[in-house]
Amino acid sequence: MTAPETRILVENLGSIPAGRILVAGFGPEAAEAFIERGDIVEVFHLNLRAHRACSVRGVPSTFAPWAPGPPGYAAAAILLPKETERLRMLLSMAAGLVSPGGVVLVAGHNDAGIRSAPRHIGDLIGPTDVVDFRHHCRLLSAVVAKPGEPSSLDAWRTTWSTEARGRRFTAVGYPGVFASGRLDAGSALLLENLLIRPEARALDVGCGSGIVGAHLRAGGCLHVDCVDVDALALESTRQTTLANGLDGINVFASDVYSDAGSDYDLIVSNPPFHAGVRTASEAAVRLIREAPDRLHRRGELWIVANRFLDYARHLNEVFPTPEVIAEDTRYRVWRAPRP
Repeated sequence: MTAPETRILVENLGSIPAGRILVAGFGPEAAEAFIERGDIVEVFHLNLRAHRACSVRGVPSTFAPWAPGPPGYAAAAILLPKETERLRMLLSMAAGLVSPGGVVLVAGHNDAGIRSAPRHIGDLIGPTDVVDFRHHCRLLSAVVAKPGEPSSLDAWRTTWSTEARGRRFTAVGYPGVFASGRLDAGSALLLENLLIRPEARALDVGCGSGIVGAHLRAGGCLHVDCVDVDALALESTRQTTLANGLDGINVFASDVYSDAGSDYDLIVSNPPFHAGVRTASEAAVRLIREAPDRLHRRGELWIVANRFLDYARHLNEVFPTPEVIAEDTRYRVWRAPRP
């Protein structure tokens, strides 16, 4: 079923200039509508699942931390992200890619913060118009009045120092990457209690800014695979790895285990449980239920999760002896040896 944000964009195609169009974040139906109109369309995704949904439909898509150039787009259509700083990054990116006289459009659901978007659009593009509101969504637009200042991903990079279990790391983050700028309390509890077998082969699922992966490698793992569905998280982990001079870390895109290997001695995760503004634990459930097939015969799954999330049921259904290793008022750390 077509998402409402995509529907409102497609239903207003007539108000969008024709030509070379950048479509960022939307479902494949948006690109297909522009292509049918005769536009030259370049599809850009930060999310691996959305990228592959386009590819399955035969819509060429770029999965990367920054949109393809060169400048000269007639319009850029942006799906409202959950995080304000990520929206501002995408607007800055669009401002440098859309030609003067072209338009930047933002579509978002009413409960996802679209009403506050005009302030950010005004800061980075110009005066904002409401093109349409229906399907519990709004479509906003602004005309690019003059050539935008050249922008790059580096302008949105943040660097900080963090410590876990006596090991200090330089970490790198980008807008919208989980816990960018800090070591979150859940991951800190996990790392303080994690037992690393010497020369283990490890998988970090949902690698974020790469602090867990760096800790695994520095703590004695022979090889670490770091995976995520978010292109900016993957770039954060790559940069964190470089900043700490760590080898033996392989960073790549994977939807949980979709592109990962097997026979891991250790699978570690602080699994996400939000999809946009909604709670959604599907990825965490897959992480748990498919873990035995990815673990070596003596391998272990370690996860940290909010106490209110009912992962105990799923762990007990596939692991014979899962146990809570540590907990506080907010989080639990689970250890589950392969059956």
